[in-house]
Amino acid sequence: MNSFKEHIQNLLAHKEKELIDAVIGYAKAANYVKYTSTLEEAWRVSIAGLTSAIIQALNHSEEVPELNPDEDYQEEPSAAFGILEARRHRSRGVTLAMFLGLMKYYRQSYLDLVNEAGWPRPLTDKALLYLHRVFDRIELGFCSEWNSNTQNGLLAELQSANRYINEKNKYLTVFESLSNPVVILDERNYIENANYSASELLLGASVAGAVYYGKGKRHFQELLPWLEKELGEFISGGYLAAVFEKEIELNNQRKFFLIQFKQNMDISGKFRGTIITLNDLTVRKKVEEALRDSEEKFAKAFHGIPIMMMVATIDEGRYLDCNEALCLGSGYSRAEIIGRTSRDINLFSDFGRRPEYLKKLLKDGRIENEEITIRTKSGERRDCLFWSQLINIDRRQCHISGMIDVTKQKRMEKEISRLDRLNLVGEMAASIGHEIRNPMTTIRGFLQMLGEKDVSEENQEYYNLMIEELDRANSIISDYLSMAKDKVVDRKPGYLNSIIKTILPMLQADANLSDKQVKLDLGLPPKLLVDEKEIRQMIFNLARNGLEAMQHGGTLTIRTRAYNGGAVLEVEDEGCGIPPEILEKIGTPFHTTKENGTGLGLAVCYSIANRHDAKMEVDTGSGGTKVKVKFNSNRIITTTINGKERTCPKMFNPS
Repeated sequence: MNSFKEHIQNLLAHKEKELIDAVIGYAKAANYVKYTSTLEEAWRVSIAGLTSAIIQALNHSEEVPELNPDEDYQEEPSAAFGILEARRHRSRGVTLAMFLGLMKYYRQSYLDLVNEAGWPRPLTDKALLYLHRVFDRIELGFCSEWNSNTQNGLLAELQSANRYINEKNKYLTVFESLSNPVVILDERNYIENANYSASELLLGASVAGAVYYGKGKRHFQELLPWLEKELGEFISGGYLAAVFEKEIELNNQRKFFLIQFKQNMDISGKFRGTIITLNDLTVRKKVEEALRDSEEKFAKAFHGIPIMMMVATIDEGRYLDCNEALCLGSGYSRAEIIGRTSRDINLFSDFGRRPEYLKKLLKDGRIENEEITIRTKSGERRDCLFWSQLINIDRRQCHISGMIDVTKQKRMEKEISRLDRLNLVGEMAASIGHEIRNPMTTIRGFLQMLGEKDVSEENQEYYNLMIEELDRANSIISDYLSMAKDKVVDRKPGYLNSIIKTILPMLQADANLSDKQVKLDLGLPPKLLVDEKEIRQMIFNLARNGLEAMQHGGTLTIRTRAYNGGAVLEVEDEGCGIPPEILEKIGTPFHTTKENGTGLGLAVCYSIANRHDAKMEVDTGSGGTKVKVKFNSNRIITTTINGKERTCPKMFNPS
């Protein structure tokens, strides 16, 4: 259970704000505020002093202190506080009657607080009596000090008053020295004071203190007519403060100001009015306008250039900005890029090289023509030329980078290299293929004839083996010859769907042998000029590669569809995909990963596609491989000759 002292201490510690409000309320009602401080903090300090005196008295004794005529009040804590206050207030010109009168309302505020505490009656009565006696002792100490003043004391008070005047002059000097113009208005919006900067701005040449010591007050409209609307709204709205920017024409110059309105912080109501502070932003605004113009030009170039551009921090690699070209090239939107890192969106295929690039960038300040690979949102890999430059943004080290997509150029280079190899193989095939085949045919004929004459079962097995190997060699040579550069193709109008349906039974038979399936997904591609035998060979080769790449139970899908007036043939398997190192060499003659392969299957397909002006694309991943053959558009022209509809290549169009 709390003691008497603890009850008093806890109440005063938690109710300081209520005490301040009560005292100010009494002071306003009795008109004391016109002689007191205008700031709430001054009232709080006085309450804190009284509370401290009460706590000290409690620490001295919890018994109600009586008033003894022989007691020395100089030593008693409560009276000592009154003596100190007497010295302070007398030096400020406060009369004895004024102090004692206001002290009665301090006393009443403390008594009201106890009465409203809700304590048991005995505790309340004791607390009220205790407070009465403490305030009595404070007043006794105050009166004894007031009446005991000597000549030396009066001199000391005079010196204290002089210090007060000097302090006022110090604050006036500080006010005049402020670099920003400040104008103080009274409650009628007349200029109470304006510092030197304000006088110089609004009146032209001036001297410090001209307004303070000048005669008569001027209405603010004389000097600040351009603030009439804003000040009227501020006062009528009852706002405590307002901040806004305004552009004006002043002294034939365009000026920008940050203007602040602030009500006087006077709880007594003696000093009503408004403080106006003007912060000249003209120079800053001009710099900002120039900077905005520069930024606008940069932004137009940054966002309009067709090169993929980005700005990112050095420490985290977090993107601060990017242009539309990067969004189009990567497949990500600005919202998905800004605020994230390249690791977050998995943009760079080889993120492990970032420390290497970062070290070079910090050392040299830039990176130029570095070949990198990026990964788009859809997972597609794109080859790019990368450059980067160090920059500082808001005192933070960043870099601006650009990427040029060279995927098409790289693919074209590879395609040209591959075609060169195919041409070389084709020329060799045309030159030596027939020369090898003729003697092989003779050897096969004699082996077959000898085998029929030799009835030995053991020799017959050897004859059969030699004939099989010769047939296998002949098949390889046939594939080899199919890559001949000058091979004649017999292109006729035909449909891919018809060719696929013709060979489907043979493909299904191959698939069934290894517990796999062949599924068709045929669209409506247009009629094309094709060599049916070659297209069959291409589909066979692609389908067998796909079947061999899958495990048992896999499904091979063959699709066709229209594409830009032409057609697309797709063969997709469910295998494990093609490793990158193999993908680089795909289509190269005699390059194979099969134990009994010749390495000519895909090379033949590329040759057939080339002769049909088609383009082959390989898309591979862990879920399988898809080979696309895109046949060019407008390969067939339908016309009427002699009353009959005919189809012919565009180059022979009779119209």
